[in-house]
Amino acid sequence: MPQGSPLARLPAETITAKRASIRNGVLRASPHIKTNAVQAIAGPDLRILFRSYDDLFFADRLQALIESSGSHIYFEVSNRMTSAGASIRAQVHKGATHIYRVAVSGPVLFSSFTKPGERLEVNGVVCEDRLQSLLILVEHELVHLYEMLTTGDSRHGPFFRDIALNTFGHTDYRHGLVTPMQRVAEVLDMRVGDPVSFRFEGQQLVGRVRRITKRATVLVPVEGASGEVVLKFLVPLGALERVPAG
Repeated sequence: MPQGSPLARLPAETITAKRASIRNGVLRASPHIKTNAVQAIAGPDLRILFRSYDDLFFADRLQALIESSGSHIYFEVSNRMTSAGASIRAQVHKGATHIYRVAVSGPVLFSSFTKPGERLEVNGVVCEDRLQSLLILVEHELVHLYEMLTTGDSRHGPFFRDIALNTFGHTDYRHGLVTPMQRVAEVLDMRVGDPVSFRFEGQQLVGRVRRITKRATVLVPVEGASGEVVLKFLVPLGALERVPAG
């Protein structure tokens, strides 16, 4: 395969059929993914998807390129990623061997599709459930992987967008999934910068929300301290109370 060669444009019906085959296959083979709602997911599930996509969309070229270069690829579900839906990192080991790490965000995936009938756009593809969005996220990272393996680097440039469109029908490179921060803002009517209060060791403390993930990072001013001194607390979302501004 020539370095950096483009992939042939697949008809939309072919993409749909192959994606459906992968969806059905992971539901049968995954130790965690049992329904389209995806209640649990782990690294081995992503490896199953990788093998299926490499087989049906890349004719096993991804694994062949990884092995021929002496590289390795690993998969994980990240609980620290709270805005990106997925990511891929390439690390150089001992000056030559590349280690690729593909991660999918658990917080973003599980904050999405919590409402009946919710439809969200991922990379230009309208998704109706978590499993469909997971497939589209993985597709995006595999385009990055293909570009890394064939050109040595990957960005959202013309070459990347051509591969994403030709292979998967992606018309965008951004996801429209719901982040934990957006879901909390919607459900609790709470946003970064809002004043909140909570109890800590028998005291009612007041501070401002700095970050929202599974918990909220709250900055509380230290009374009587010279200068702007604050203490940082990680507070369960259910323990927070809104404080009227003013």
